[in-house]
Amino acid sequence: MAFFNCLKKAIEDNGMVITDKNDYDILHTVGAPTQTIISKMRNARRRLIPVVYSPLATISPWNSSYYEKLIIKNGFIHAVGENERKYLQEKYKGTNVVLIKNPEVTHDISQSLFCANFKQLYDEVIIKHEEAVKDNIAKRIEKLKDDVQDDVLKDVLKSCLYMRYRYHRRQIAQKELEDFSTLLIRSDYDEDKMAEILERLKIYDFMESLEKVMEEKTQLTEGFMPIMAIDNSLTKKIKKTIL
Repeated sequence: MAFFNCLKKAIEDNGMVITDKNDYDILHTVGAPTQTIISKMRNARRRLIPVVYSPLATISPWNSSYYEKLIIKNGFIHAVGENERKYLQEKYKGTNVVLIKNPEVTHDISQSLFCANFKQLYDEVIIKHEEAVKDNIAKRIEKLKDDVQDDVLKDVLKSCLYMRYRYHRRQIAQKELEDFSTLLIRSDYDEDKMAEILERLKIYDFMESLEKVMEEKTQLTEGFMPIMAIDNSLTKKIKKTIL
């Protein structure tokens, strides 16, 4: 309970909000790796939401469980002590293990430094997650290099995939819509090729629905749409994710 109080204060002092809604930026799970915690982490990663996990020394050679074996690697695990950090680094090679001690049980760290360290951790997790998403998108487009050699078209396709990711996160910012609209208006590319690639990327349906949303919420008009916009149930779902 003491750690939760410190973490809650750190979150509040850094101007962040704890929420049980679906549009959160990061999931921070705390405690033993039970089926419930593993399920929450899996669900977040399925939705491409970055995860921080604080097992609080519940993962050890003498205290293991079936569920803790299911922790997905390449995430961020928070350790509260040096021995825990070393053990987790050895057990989960390739995972980012970060040491931030608990000010309630040690004088090695103050509450203010604890707050600053967690702010830095959350920022790093989100930045690295976004970089990984954009890198994966770039790799998807690069695989199409034999069919898509126009750099302008590549940029538009990357933006399409990124907007699909933001929808998947249920977090499309109004500015992101406006920036994408501006890109479409200012870009000159082969619209027939664009339509073909959208089909191959399996985002054609998403794009035609997104265009309808952009027609209402940005300066995008029919003449600058690569494919015909459509108003359907997906359009309504996209609208609900606009922040």
